[in-house]
Amino acid sequence: MINRIVFLITLIILSHSGQVFSQISPNSSMFFVNLYQINPSYAGLEGRPVFNLNHRQQWVGIDGAPVTTRFTFDMPIKYGVTVGAEIISDKRSILKTNSATFTVGYAVHFDQKNVLRFGLSGGVGYRNIDYDQVDNPSDPAIQDAVDNNFYMDGNFGMSFQSGYFLFGVALPNFFEPNLNNTSSFENGSFTPLNEILFNASYRFYFALDDMFFEPSLIYRYNQIMPNQFEVAGILYLKNLIWFGGSYRQDYGASAMLGLTLNKQFMIGYSYGIGSAKLPGIGASTHEIHLSIALGKRTQKSASSSDIFVSYVDTDRVYADQRVKQQKKTETISKVTPVTPIIVEIEEPVDTEEEEVVPEQVRTSDHDDPRLVMDRGRKLSNVTVIRSETVYEGNSDFELPKGNYIIVGEYKEESEARQYYDRLGNEGYRAEFGYVSRKRMWMVYIYRSDSKIGFRKKVIETRNNPDFKEAWILSVL
Repeated sequence: MINRIVFLITLIILSHSGQVFSQISPNSSMFFVNLYQINPSYAGLEGRPVFNLNHRQQWVGIDGAPVTTRFTFDMPIKYGVTVGAEIISDKRSILKTNSATFTVGYAVHFDQKNVLRFGLSGGVGYRNIDYDQVDNPSDPAIQDAVDNNFYMDGNFGMSFQSGYFLFGVALPNFFEPNLNNTSSFENGSFTPLNEILFNASYRFYFALDDMFFEPSLIYRYNQIMPNQFEVAGILYLKNLIWFGGSYRQDYGASAMLGLTLNKQFMIGYSYGIGSAKLPGIGASTHEIHLSIALGKRTQKSASSSDIFVSYVDTDRVYADQRVKQQKKTETISKVTPVTPIIVEIEEPVDTEEEEVVPEQVRTSDHDDPRLVMDRGRKLSNVTVIRSETVYEGNSDFELPKGNYIIVGEYKEESEARQYYDRLGNEGYRAEFGYVSRKRMWMVYIYRSDSKIGFRKKVIETRNNPDFKEAWILSVL
């Protein structure tokens, strides 16, 4: 009996790396798959509703070893607000703990790439002894260790995203634990700063953005227990398979493998190689993770920036929506376009550096001189597409050099953002930016550094009833 109690206490201390009787601290080798579980500010990071289920069996074959099941749900809503929920069931020897928390978060967008997030979770937990496994339930040692009780549970976090770089700070124990036996804490006082969790990660894309490597780091600062770091490195291939490994200080290494399907489902598996912290315990640890994302991701939806950090859909998204010429792009409309005769009318905008000289009116794939027309003249068999050229300005939100298909222009940023959000909600992948030379905000549906295939894309866009007046903007 005494050995069992000693083993119980050892498990609690080692597995939590924090206050013994506080809420259940994150202890997942695949923490990078669901950052919401380590920091509530990451709720809504996927940009759409997502469910996560994680089951971890530690030190398989050891009687009373930790078994943890964690279920989370999070999603963005409107006006920068996010919500989430987490349910945890944890069993360690004769000790059972269950908790449920609800999260509210808020995101502040500085621009298309940079977002500051905050999140606060609150709920209740319940811990009790599994008396079916106790030979003598009235043993004072058991009663002193922990008694049946409810306690307040919750955490707080904030994080910053710049492109594919993430940095977060979380307070895993935001509420003071409700203890029946506080003798071990008489010489100290509880504060949420007793334990602080830091995390950082960055995603390096390569091979025409079909692959990426993502290193991740967690550092747990604790005033009561030893500090601890954990690192992981994952290689992702073609939005289909990922693999890698992790190392937790004093606990050993883990190998991982995962698969995705239809950009909506992800399943991952982790195999842990024993524990160096407990001499004589070399048993393996198994962990499985399932993610299910619902619906389409919408740009600027609540917590997410224009750049999503996801393990369900890992296609790279640029803040200025650069589309690789080597890849096929999604057709905006399913309507089969009838190729019209196009005459582009160049309407250059004067600039301080140089006046852009209008190019001669030209025809597309036609040399018939009868189709050449003077400015302002209309021909029934000719589709006229507005085309303008400007020089790149110096504002923080300036459209970079390139060719754009413009579907909306506004004097106020709020109006451009409103149209941008509406297009996102309708399933279009649009972007917007500022053009200093025109003093206008432009919403565009497509961008390219090259004009190869650009006119065909313009025709496809204008055949969509939503974008009949789409036009061309070239930024030099």
